[in-house]
Amino acid sequence: SSLAQCAIWSSELAVPGQDDAALMRYRAAIASRDLAPVTIRRILPTSRAQVWRAFTDPKIARLWWHPRHFTVAAFRLEPHPGGAVAVSLREGDGTEHRARGQVLTIDKPHRLTFTLNPLDADDQALFTARHDLEINTSGEGAQITLTVTPSDVQPNAEPAIAGLAIGWEQLLDNLAALANDP
Repeated sequence: SSLAQCAIWSSELAVPGQDDAALMRYRAAIASRDLAPVTIRRILPTSRAQVWRAFTDPKIARLWWHPRHFTVAAFRLEPHPGGAVAVSLREGDGTEHRARGQVLTIDKPHRLTFTLNPLDADDQALFTARHDLEINTSGEGAQITLTVTPSDVQPNAEPAIAGLAIGWEQLLDNLAALANDP
C-alpha cells in the first residue's frame, strides 16, 4: 500500500548520513575545547608538483579549498615569504567566512608554511592558525602531511577551532577527488 511505502521511505530519512556524522564530531570538538595541533595525512595519485600547484594556484585552489556545502568566494596565496594568504568561503545561504594570513616559509615543491587566521564579523582574528604543509613522494604518488596549530585564541573562537580537523579532512578529500579526476 502507499501508506506502507511512505513508512519505508520516511524511515530511511532517519538514517544518519555523512553530514550528520560530521556535525556530531563538530559538536563534540566544540565541547572539548581542544587546542592541540591537528595533523592530517593523505596520499594522492599525482605528482608533488601538481599538489604544489593545487595549493598555490588560485584557479586550482578554488576548485577544492572548501568544505562540504561551501564554495570559494575568493582565494589568494602569494607563494613567497611574507606573501598574503586570503580565503573567503560562502555557505549556501550566502554567509561568508573569511580568513587571512601570510606565507612564512616556502621550499617549492616540498614545504609551505603559512598562517590563515579566521576572522570575526569585525575582521579581527579569532585565533592564529599556523599551517605546516609537507609534500613528499611515495610509491603511490604525493604524500601530504598538513599540521594546523592554533594559538592566540580569542573568546568565542571554539566553533572555528572545532572545525579545523573536519574542515581540512573535507578539503583534502576534495583535493583527492580532483587528483583522481582525469
